[in-house]
Amino acid sequence: MTYQGDPLPFGTVMFVPEDGPPSKPALIDSNGHYRVEAVVGQHRVQVVAMPERKGGRPDMSIEGGIDYTGVPETQSLIPTKYTRFHTSGIKVNVVPDGPNRSDIALD
Repeated sequence: MTYQGDPLPFGTVMFVPEDGPPSKPALIDSNGHYRVEAVVGQHRVQVVAMPERKGGRPDMSIEGGIDYTGVPETQSLIPTKYTRFHTSGIKVNVVPDGPNRSDIALD
């Protein structure tokens, strides 16, 4: 997985088939590699690359248990269109007798 020619250093990728449930999200490693277990057929793809938000303080009175008041929001490494399978524009065909290698390049 690359973004603007460089390996995407982290994130998740998920394949969503035309029929049936989506794959489990697969982690993208620091080299842009990932491994998805997906059913045979055509899939739409979503990719999320959102850095972890840091700097909050524990507060068990709120949902999630961390108060991020005053901490800047994190920004996605990639355009938001890729974070939803119906807007990403990425399609992958998984065949029954591999190899099934998808080198996805985001721009």
